[in-house]
Amino acid sequence: MRAVPYFLLILAGLTPLAPAYAQEDAPGGYLGLSVGQTKWNDACDGLISCDDSDVGWKVFGGYQFSKFLGVEGGYVDLGEVSGTDPSFGLGELDAEGWGVFVSGVGTLPIGDRFGVFGKIGAAYTDVEVSSSTLGSDSDNGLGLTFGVGGFMNILRNLSVRVEWERFQDAGGDIEADVDLISVGVAYKF
Repeated sequence: MRAVPYFLLILAGLTPLAPAYAQEDAPGGYLGLSVGQTKWNDACDGLISCDDSDVGWKVFGGYQFSKFLGVEGGYVDLGEVSGTDPSFGLGELDAEGWGVFVSGVGTLPIGDRFGVFGKIGAAYTDVEVSSSTLGSDSDNGLGLTFGVGGFMNILRNLSVRVEWERFQDAGGDIEADVDLISVGVAYKF
C-alpha cells in the first residue's frame, strides 16, 4: 500500500509537536477509525484471473485499564475478492465479507508519544460468495483474530495508528484468512 510511506513522512513532520500534547497514561476509553488494504490469502487458488486485494476499513472502540492492558472491539469491512473460475464455464466469482470483533490489547509505551501493541481475540465474520454460473451462498462463523501495530500521540487525546491484523477462518466454512493493513486515528476520552 503506497499510502503507508507517505503516512510515515507526515508522522515525522508532526514529531516535534508531540511532547506538548502527549496522551496521558490514565485509564480511559477511546474510539477510532482505520482505513487500509485487505488481502484474502489463498483466495485465488484454482482461479484463472483473480484480484485478492481491496480497500478495507474498521471502526473500533476500547478501554485502556492501565498503560499496558486494554480491550478493544468493533466492526470491520473485509473488502472483496473477485476472479474467473475455470469450472462450470469460466464464470465470474466474487466474495465479500464483514465482521465484528473483540480483542485483548497489550501495549508497550516508548517514551511519551510512541508505543507498540499486540492484540488477540475473536471475530464473528460473514462472507457472501456469488458466482455467475453457480448462484450465491453465504456463511458465517467465529474465528481467531490477532495483530500488531504502533501508534504516535499527536495531541493530548488523539493518536495515529498503523497496524496489521489477521482475521482467520472468515466466513466459517469458507475458511478465508484475511489480512488488513491499516492507518487510523483514535480519540481518547
